[in-house]
Amino acid sequence: MCATPARRPVRRGPSRMARPLLYPRRMELDQPILAAMPMDDSTRFVAEAATELARRLGRPIVPIHAQRDWPPVDENALAADAKTVHDDILAYFGQALDEGLTVAEPIIEPGSATDVVLEAAAKLGAHLIVAGPGRPETVRQWLLGSVAHRLVRHARQPVWLARGTLPTFHRAIACPVDLSPHSRLGLAAALRMARVFEAPLKVIHAVHADRHARLSPKNAAVNADRIDQAEARVREMLEAHDTEGVDVSIEVDAGRPSEVIVEHTALGAQLLVIASRDFHYLLPGAIGSTTEKVIRAVRCSVLTVRDADPERDEREATVQRTVSLRAEAQQALQANDPVQAERLTRLALMYAPMNASLQELLAETLDAQDRGVEAQSARALAKKIRASFS
Repeated sequence: MCATPARRPVRRGPSRMARPLLYPRRMELDQPILAAMPMDDSTRFVAEAATELARRLGRPIVPIHAQRDWPPVDENALAADAKTVHDDILAYFGQALDEGLTVAEPIIEPGSATDVVLEAAAKLGAHLIVAGPGRPETVRQWLLGSVAHRLVRHARQPVWLARGTLPTFHRAIACPVDLSPHSRLGLAAALRMARVFEAPLKVIHAVHADRHARLSPKNAAVNADRIDQAEARVREMLEAHDTEGVDVSIEVDAGRPSEVIVEHTALGAQLLVIASRDFHYLLPGAIGSTTEKVIRAVRCSVLTVRDADPERDEREATVQRTVSLRAEAQQALQANDPVQAERLTRLALMYAPMNASLQELLAETLDAQDRGVEAQSARALAKKIRASFS
């Protein structure tokens, strides 16, 4: 999102404000989608993405726009501009309103675009922020970052950079992982988006090597062995997540992380989901970091997820313990010891009671003990858990 330009671009359609807003009182909305409207050529991408997310997530939309307040502008001119912007915003969300989606009264305030959006996101408890594509247009933006890039760096909410692409049942979502504890958050978000959009998920991992090393015949066997080991670790990482019903593929390649991610994302992905903080290779806010390079280079839409959990290490230990108990329970079930398998599964559920895969494993252990009614209840709960994330 950027501030209001001195000369407004030609409108893409007539202004419409006859249709009443469905929910004018923004503070009462439950975790809305905050649509940062730049009112430039990328605005339609923001509106389209926000509308589709509202449909699929069942969230209300709060449009927001920051007016340029420097150099100083006459208050009457600001008021007139605000009314024009208000009408234009309603035109962009005309289809959403026609469908009965909840669109709140737009927020239009003078000031820094980044500050206006971040302040509103905090006050409203926004579920996520949808912003413009984030491609720099000037040398200054390249050095300091566009508004979209500053939102990615500083927002505590996920940020969707809208570039006119949306995943579908045959157009994949890409998610890079570096096998660190922190990348689990990005993977969890990617799995959720895959379910929400009913899209396949491509998990990407880079075995670090420069291009010459990757192409060298001398290193081919070494790289192949490292790739096999890395792929096994990625599969182990996926075991900690509920992947039931999601078409997941794994792409492991040797090379520089940014190049590998961009190359594999370009092969048909319509959305890239990436962790934007505490990612092993992805250093936040650092000019030239992998995250910065990837966000600038990929052509599809991007969803960045920030890991701001102060208890991350404790959470990771819990995840590892849960994975271990699940594996032990599966081994016990295969060894025809369903009683022990049930005990281990229930221990794992103490750490992750809302894990659908564990509930289904519990159902298997109960079936093996001829406790069909209890097994049916566990499967019904697993189904409800999955439905709550779709």
